[in-house]
Amino acid sequence: MMRVVFSGPGERNEMGRALMLGMNFAVGMAVFSFLGYFIDQKRGDGAILFTVAGIVAGLAYGAYEVWIVIRMLNEQVRRAEAGSQNEQVRRAEAGSQKSEVRNQKGEEG
Repeated sequence: MMRVVFSGPGERNEMGRALMLGMNFAVGMAVFSFLGYFIDQKRGDGAILFTVAGIVAGLAYGAYEVWIVIRMLNEQVRRAEAGSQNEQVRRAEAGSQKSEVRNQKGEEG
C-alpha cells in the first residue's frame, strides 16, 4: 500500500491526514472483498463464504493500515513536541548566559 506523508500548515495538512486514513481503509476493504467475491464466483456454487471472509480480511487489513498511520502521526507529534521543548531549553539557556554576562560586567565595573 502506498504511504503518503503530508506536511504543511493548517487545514490542508489535517485534511490530507484524514484522507490518507480513509483511503487506506477503503482500499483494503475493496481489494479483499473483491477477491472473496471473485473466488466465490469462480467456485460457482452460490455460497458467499469467501466474500464474507474477504470482508473480514478487508476490515482487519484496513484496521492495520489505520493503526500504522496513527503510529506514524503520533511519532511526528512526539518529534515536534521534542523539538519545541529543545528550542525552549535553548532559549532559556541563552537567556541565562546573557544574564550571567551582564552580572559579570556589573561586578567588574
